[in-house]
Order: sequence, then C-alpha cells, then structure tokens
Amino acid sequence: MRPNDPANRVANTYLTVAAAAIMTSAGLGLWKPVLVIGHSMEPTLPPRTLALTVNTPAHQLRAGDIAVVIQDGQPVIHRVLHTQAASSAEAKRQAETLVWTKGDANTHVDSPTAIDAAQLVIVHAPLNTALVLFAISLAPLWAWPPFRRQAPTHS
Repeated sequence: MRPNDPANRVANTYLTVAAAAIMTSAGLGLWKPVLVIGHSMEPTLPPRTLALTVNTPAHQLRAGDIAVVIQDGQPVIHRVLHTQAASSAEAKRQAETLVWTKGDANTHVDSPTAIDAAQLVIVHAPLNTALVLFAISLAPLWAWPPFRRQAPTHS
C-alpha cells in the first residue's frame, strides 16, 4: 500500500481516532489500568497481566465478575462469588454491598467486604501484548500530517 493511497489514509485516520479516543477516555478517568502482580488469579490472570477496569457500583457486580476490591486497605483483584445488600443502617446509608471474592488459584474464600464501588475488569492481556497493542495504536500519530517530516525540496 502506498502512503497516498486512499485506503491507507482511511486506515490511518481510523487508527488515529481510535488511539485518541483511548487516550482521552483514560485521561478522563473512564477506565483505569491495573497491573496484576500476584499469583492468586492464575491461570486467568497470571502475573504481569495488564487489566483495564471501570469504576462500578458494588450493587452492579455479579457472580463471575473479576474486580479490584479494597480488602484490609489493600487492592485485591479477585473473582466475585456472591453479593448481598448490607443490612446495617450505617451500611445502607452509605449504599454498601457485601461482596465475597476468591482468587481462582486460592483454596479459601475471602472474608466478605462491605464496599460501595469496585473496579470491574473489562479486558485483560499479558503486559507485553498490551504494550505492543498500545504502541500500534499510537503508530498513526507518526503518519499524521502535523507530525510527518516533509522531505526538503531542492530548488
């Protein structure tokens, strides 16, 4: 494909818009990257997996979802097993939900955690794959006219 080919220009425009949308949505906080470092979610999420998450009200979590939940002051990425509306008056006032989670590789279920929101995993990929895809998504920027170097003209 030649650089001035209309199909190439359309593809570059599409990729540039997609990259801009991804970067803008991240900048606005619409999604958040999370790097998995532990082994508790193997084989689904091995260490060095990059997960993209969105902030989700706890009452919208469903069994089978993978979410980042704060347990004992630490973020934990585990699978949701069960949710239940909190019963205490204070918890109801804060719109909290009890959430039971478990790492896929763990034998024990985590203690229930009262939360009002969690980071729901929407997509995940090994870190090296995610970095390559991110770099590819930025590639059209190098071809975008404001960034393209013009060959010097000889008169």
